[in-house]
Amino acid sequence: MELFEYIGVEKTQLLVSITKLGDTLAILKDLDNLFQGLLPETIKYIDDKQFLLDIINSWLFRFVHTHLYISTINLLRLHISECFSSTRAAIDATLSAYVITKEPNRTAEYIEFNKKKENIFLNIKRYVNNQNEKEASTYPLAPPLIASHEMCSQFGSHADFAVSFNRLDMTQAKDQGQIRVGYFQNPPNDDVFHQYYLKTIDTYLKMLMVFYEGCKKREGAKELQWDNAKESLLSKLRGLEEKYFANKD
Repeated sequence: MELFEYIGVEKTQLLVSITKLGDTLAILKDLDNLFQGLLPETIKYIDDKQFLLDIINSWLFRFVHTHLYISTINLLRLHISECFSSTRAAIDATLSAYVITKEPNRTAEYIEFNKKKENIFLNIKRYVNNQNEKEASTYPLAPPLIASHEMCSQFGSHADFAVSFNRLDMTQAKDQGQIRVGYFQNPPNDDVFHQYYLKTIDTYLKMLMVFYEGCKKREGAKELQWDNAKESLLSKLRGLEEKYFANKD
C-alpha cells in the first residue's frame, strides 16, 4: 500500500467507524462538553506558588483533552494500539496533576522532570501506586486509572511482538501458509469495537474527575449544570456497557 492509498483507506475506515457507532457517538460529544466546561480560559492570580501550580495543572488538563481527540480519532481509524498508547500518555499526565495538587511541594520536582534519575514523575504510576499501598486514601481516584494504564501498556505502548501480532493477517493458500501484515487493526466484531470505544470514554471520564477534584468549586447554576451533565453521561455510559459487555469475556 502506498502513501495516498493509505490516506484514502484511512478516511474510509473513519467513515465506516462513525457509521458503526451511530448514536453512541453522542457520549463522546457529551464528554467533550464536560472537558470544555471544567476549567476557565484564564487563571486568576493569587500568589506565585499557586499561580505556578494552576498553570501546570491547566497545561496538563489541555494535554489530556488533546489526547482525548488523538485517542478517539486513532480508534475510529482502526489504529487501536495508537489509541491506547495515547490514552496511556494522558493517564501519566493526569496522575502527575493529581500528585502536584495533593502535594504542591512537588511542583518544582515536576518542572525538573528529566534532570534527576530519582524524580518520581519519571514513573508516576509506580509512585502513586506505592503511596496507595501505604495508605489507600492517599490517591483514591487512582486505582482504576492505574489498571487502565497497565492495560494500555500491554496493548499498544511498545514495539514488541505481542503488540505487533494483532496487525498480522494469517491466511492459508492451498498448501502454502501466507502472512500479510496490515496497516490497520480490525477488531474481531462490532461488539469488540464498541467495547474499545466505551473503555476509552470511561477512562477519559475517570481522568476528568481527577481534575474536577482539583478545581475550585464553581458557583451556583454553572456548577449544578456541569454536575447534572456528568451524571447524565455516566448513566448513558453504564447503559451502553451493560449492552456491549454483558456476558462477554
